Amino acid sequence: MNFLGILRERAAAKVEQTKQEEGQHTSKRVRTRPLCVGMLSAACILLAALIAVAVYVSRHYRGAQESMAGYIEAEKNNLLLRNTSDYLTDQARGYAATMDFQFVENYYEEINGTQRREKALNAVKAMYPNTPACTFMTTAYHYSNELVRQESYAMRLIAEASGEPEENWPADLRAVRLRAADQLLSPDEKGDTAIELVYGDSYTITKNQILQNLDYSLDELYYAMRDTMQADDRALGRAMWGQGALFFLLFLETACAVLLIGALAVRPVKVYLSYLQKEKCVKAGGVFEMERLTLQYEDVQELSDAAKLMSGEQDSRDPLTGLMNRRAFDHMKKMLSGQQDPVGVVFLKIDHLRSVNEGSGYEAGDRLLQRVANLLTEHFRATDTIAYFGGNEFALILLGIREQQQKLVVQKVDSINKSLQRPQDGLPPASLSAGAAFSHAGLTGDLCQKASAALQERRENGHSGCGVYAGAEN
Repeated sequence: MNFLGILRERAAAKVEQTKQEEGQHTSKRVRTRPLCVGMLSAACILLAALIAVAVYVSRHYRGAQESMAGYIEAEKNNLLLRNTSDYLTDQARGYAATMDFQFVENYYEEINGTQRREKALNAVKAMYPNTPACTFMTTAYHYSNELVRQESYAMRLIAEASGEPEENWPADLRAVRLRAADQLLSPDEKGDTAIELVYGDSYTITKNQILQNLDYSLDELYYAMRDTMQADDRALGRAMWGQGALFFLLFLETACAVLLIGALAVRPVKVYLSYLQKEKCVKAGGVFEMERLTLQYEDVQELSDAAKLMSGEQDSRDPLTGLMNRRAFDHMKKMLSGQQDPVGVVFLKIDHLRSVNEGSGYEAGDRLLQRVANLLTEHFRATDTIAYFGGNEFALILLGIREQQQKLVVQKVDSINKSLQRPQDGLPPASLSAGAAFSHAGLTGDLCQKASAALQERRENGHSGCGVYAGAEN
């Protein structure tokens, strides 16, 4: 069976094994979607509960405000009825004492025009219908009407006693009919009878009944407002406790979500990265999806390892230096040709290698090649591609190289040259000449030509060191 068939068979076997392992771990591992849906649902439920509690608090708060505002308004109307009753009393008594007809006009203007008593009573009926407070205020209003009839009778007596022309009388005053006995009284006697009506014990008793019922009404309003306020206060207290508990639960849910994410997602990723950096076998863990990714990564890694073993990787390596050969280098260029990432190409040559071979022997020349290979491996990154073309030629492909790192490449070549100038193991001093070219648009077709041109220019202007192509993209 050829290499492609073997890989297909192995891939099919690994896929089947992965499915079986996923089935075994499905019941043991937590899946990301149900976990996220569960945490989101819990958060939504808690948020909805908080909103409901906030609405509940707002409703009872408005209830307490409305109760207080209603009490204040009812108290104003209670005081209005009280003051209006006193105002009518003052007008009736003023007319009885002075016989000034202006008091009569003021009196009936209030009765028929302003009507503050009726407005106050209607306002309380609208706010507190069918309540004891409304009943007491209605009773006070009825007593006030009894005084109105008594005051109107007294003012009719005064009007006749004073000789005020009847055409000046208000219609309500003309409508009052005196008893037969009172019609026979003299003017002075009529005046005395009128004064007795607005100052006597009967008048005072009725007046006190008005004040007493208004006080009862005010007391009932206070008790109703107090009960409502106490009920709202208890409801608000319970709501605040509930709101605190919900906030605590929301905090716990958030903390649990953070801990779960850290334990099942973030921590496994960090572990995976550490294992990958150390090139160790990745251990499965975390949520179900992370474990599945791990298993698939292991499958790919195993297939890659198998492919390397079966493809005869030694064909792509130089046996003397252990570096990638020219064939592998060309294959790498082909793979990178479609990418648009920043890249650099460096071509290097050992100066006067022929002199070393002729003067110190080919064994010394081989050891020099090995030392240069080791120095390049030590000075450049593990992600950089290092190749040996044969003879005295080396090449580098530097992936992800940035503008600020270009000088670092020159410095590394200079550092290698300093090491080569210090002979080891009987090797003669040596040096490298290098030419580099860089591009932000990936490994373009002419990038290698530019690096070769930079190397040629460097060797023409003196050996040792690294030259950078002057026209390269920066």
